[in-house]
Amino acid sequence: MKWFRRIILLLATLLLAAVILLAASFYLIHRTPTWYKPLGIDSQEMEAAANRAFDKVVAIHNMADQAAAQDSAREHGAASRPAVDPITVEFTQEELTAFIVRWSNLHSEQVDRYLTGAQFILHDGQIIFACKLAELDQIGALKLSPSLDDEGLLHLDIDSISIGSLPVARTLVQGRLQRVQQMMEQWLPQWQSEARIQPGGANSDAVKAAMTELFLNSLNDKPSPAVFFMPIGEHKNVPVKVSGLTVREGAIALTVRPLPAEERKAALENIRKPYATAKKSADAASAE
Repeated sequence: MKWFRRIILLLATLLLAAVILLAASFYLIHRTPTWYKPLGIDSQEMEAAANRAFDKVVAIHNMADQAAAQDSAREHGAASRPAVDPITVEFTQEELTAFIVRWSNLHSEQVDRYLTGAQFILHDGQIIFACKLAELDQIGALKLSPSLDDEGLLHLDIDSISIGSLPVARTLVQGRLQRVQQMMEQWLPQWQSEARIQPGGANSDAVKAAMTELFLNSLNDKPSPAVFFMPIGEHKNVPVKVSGLTVREGAIALTVRPLPAEERKAALENIRKPYATAKKSADAASAE
């Protein structure tokens, strides 16, 4: 009967290990991460921080608007003017948080059903977006590592997803991510086909296609063109290029410049290019 006692001992050991693992997981899930702390600013300071963030966005907007006006003037035969210089703006984590809180308050009926207490933390080269998930009543966090490579492509890698202090394996949320990805891939071709970028700005389909591709590339660990769009009118969005990016403790600095004509053309060609996920690429390679 020694073998029977050994099996019982083994099962008891495994059960104990499982109980310890569950207890530890329960503790970590319900434990607030050390980096998630109250902002420590009152409502007036929050409003001031949101205004500072807004002013910096306006500075980028004005640069884009000036570049668009010059392009439009050149198209109509006006004399050439000096190129619009790039600008560098730095956002603190308090400013980004205040900005997103202001936006959330304006859309509270939709947002509060899913999350509350949104907060940005800029730490150790990472952008951490944290919030309280309404469905779980726990703190959830997404950690991103943004960087520009030597070719000027933006890497927005997802480092980790966590609930409380417990990291969540990508495999556990892969099903939901795939459903979101499939839905976006169904919408993307129509936006790509309707995308337009003129000297005066891009249409909304170009913006939706570019931002969708950025999101999909982030999910699939692929780099993206560091091109974003600044709205300067109801139907006009001027493309700008992020040429510098630095995340330091508590702040992120961005250097932004306008896109000249040849780069706008390349941006549109890239937007219209059929999107290939990692799975599609692997399937194509195996078929060959």
